[in-house]
Amino acid sequence: MTPKQLQFWTKTFETTEKYMVKHHAMWRRLIKLYELDFDDLGIDDGDQKKISRFYPLTRQIIASVVFQNPRVFMRVEDNNSQFQTEILERVVNDGLGLIHAKRHVQQMTFDSLYCYKGILKCGVNPIGDNDIVAPYVANDVMQNGMFYVARVSPFNFYTDVMTPPHDPGQARFDYEKMLVPNEFVQKDKRFKHKNEIKPLTTEDLDEMLSDWEDSNGDEGDEQQQMIERAKQEGGYVQLREVHDRLHKKRITFAQGVEQPIEEIPHPFLAGESQIAIDPIDGEERVTGQFQPTGGYLVSGGTPYIKLTLDMTHEGPYGVPMMAYAEDTQKGIVESLSRRSAGTKRNARVILGQKAEQTENPTVGDDIEQGKDGKIVWVNDVNNAFAEMSQATPPADQLGLESDLRAYEEQILAVSQMAMGGGSRVTATQAALTASFGQLNRDWMQNQVAQVFEDISYNMVRIMGDKRYEPKSFLVNTAQGEDDPVFQVVRSDMLQARFRVHVEAGSMKPMFEELEREDALALFGHMIQLPEIPRIESIKHLLRAFRVPNQDKLIGGAANLDAKRTAEYENMLFLSGQNVQVHPQENHRAHMEVHRQVPQTPQWQQLVQQNPLLAQQIAPALDQHMQQHQQALQQMAGGGAAPARVGNLSDAGGLDTVRKQLGKVDSAVRSSAQETSQAVAAIDRNQN
Repeated sequence: MTPKQLQFWTKTFETTEKYMVKHHAMWRRLIKLYELDFDDLGIDDGDQKKISRFYPLTRQIIASVVFQNPRVFMRVEDNNSQFQTEILERVVNDGLGLIHAKRHVQQMTFDSLYCYKGILKCGVNPIGDNDIVAPYVANDVMQNGMFYVARVSPFNFYTDVMTPPHDPGQARFDYEKMLVPNEFVQKDKRFKHKNEIKPLTTEDLDEMLSDWEDSNGDEGDEQQQMIERAKQEGGYVQLREVHDRLHKKRITFAQGVEQPIEEIPHPFLAGESQIAIDPIDGEERVTGQFQPTGGYLVSGGTPYIKLTLDMTHEGPYGVPMMAYAEDTQKGIVESLSRRSAGTKRNARVILGQKAEQTENPTVGDDIEQGKDGKIVWVNDVNNAFAEMSQATPPADQLGLESDLRAYEEQILAVSQMAMGGGSRVTATQAALTASFGQLNRDWMQNQVAQVFEDISYNMVRIMGDKRYEPKSFLVNTAQGEDDPVFQVVRSDMLQARFRVHVEAGSMKPMFEELEREDALALFGHMIQLPEIPRIESIKHLLRAFRVPNQDKLIGGAANLDAKRTAEYENMLFLSGQNVQVHPQENHRAHMEVHRQVPQTPQWQQLVQQNPLLAQQIAPALDQHMQQHQQALQQMAGGGAAPARVGNLSDAGGLDTVRKQLGKVDSAVRSSAQETSQAVAAIDRNQN
């Protein structure tokens, strides 16, 4: 790397990390409130009431927007895409569970609430023995050779400060600070200048811990300092892993080393890998030769997926959502703590006459220790004792707490976030009835849905590259669910132009139950509409209830309906009418019924009574069946035509019709000849 480039990165690190100091201080302050640390309220620890408003609010928000993995839909933009679409959807939906995407996105959502931005990193778990693979690039929970996502601490992530607030994909670079064991850094074959890499010193540690100082100059989180000191004692090295989007590089810097220890073309560049056949097992192998074709495999040009639940005016970072409720949290805790302390100071006191104590020495103990219903005899019950009146909390204080809770609801609007998850209604109804809380939930849910779309997109794109082909990821490729056919996912199965759509509402609790209610309600309307085939309405309902083998379940009924329709068409043909072939018909069932026309009593009668009409109908019916055959071939994707069912042109069809018509014609001619001969004989006799 040139001196000019080194200077650029040195200044960039300094500027970027200085920019984040105040943000880090705000995040730590908010997290302390979540963790019941109220030291800055000015109330003694003994009087503090550890009542967190942040805790239930946080749980409610996360549970409302990302309760479960969503349902992901894929759309392949190629011909013959139905099967490949199904495969991609199975790969993605199964893959989200396999990589534990939900738990990472939930933690990411927490980070976004308290640190403005939540970060996930996409990668591929390396193949090999994880005992010798650096823990910062591998995880025993992940499958070897499998795509993964991992949450990155917001305190360790840095992005270009010139990034527009609404478009994180325009960042020139992203980088991540890592503390990794030096022993693994020394074993990592990727790195250079290993002899210059040293574990953290006390001075290095102090510099790092300075980032954990509060903005007012006080010492930061003592617990965090102890963690960092433990890391220092364990021989850790600080790395900065830079993902340079503009120059399409990955650059790694080590603390105390001037030159980068790694500078390579970005591993997630899109391109073509050279493939060779292994002479031993005949399998394809990537040779290592790679030709970039432009662009990245990952969305945004870096492996980081970012979640923000709010907006800001300028720059990549704004005020976290929970910061807007910081003062209400403090105010409520302070008020409750002071009321509780006041109650202790104003305990109930009873005033008694000394004369009564002289005459009755045990009366005090009798009153203090008396059980329910005990009688204490005194000389004068009206004058001997009196209860001392105590001060009550000011009405304004109770009103203040009520106001603070109301302000909190106005700010976060979470009281109705878990509501409104019933059956879908029209857009007009939704606009009229939706509360701000519901809109707030939908807003955040859409942001989380975009995260899952990015995960799904990156998963397919990365695993579709020969370099990152998964080794042991099985997926069911069978059409039905009862007879699964599991196959290892290969890169060529995923190479397609596609789009990803995540149904945001599918992350809600009870989504499947709500969907079934919707399906039942819709089925009640659809089944009454003659324009919608009954079978299609039933299929829609069965899909909502996740019924396997739908085709087997309703195939018989569908064939029966198709045959009934074809029989009706036969009646139309026999009356001399033309019938059109519709693309969505069950062509095979129609052809089976149509080819039976010559054997029907109606046709036999028509041949006897109106042979001329029969001669006109036969070729029209034959052409109709040929259209069905062509439709079957088109449904097969233009490839080899499906097995012919047979039409009237086949043996036993049109030939049979011609023979029938020929017999009728011969009979007519014979009858006419006999009649002519009889008339001639009568004439001769008369003469």
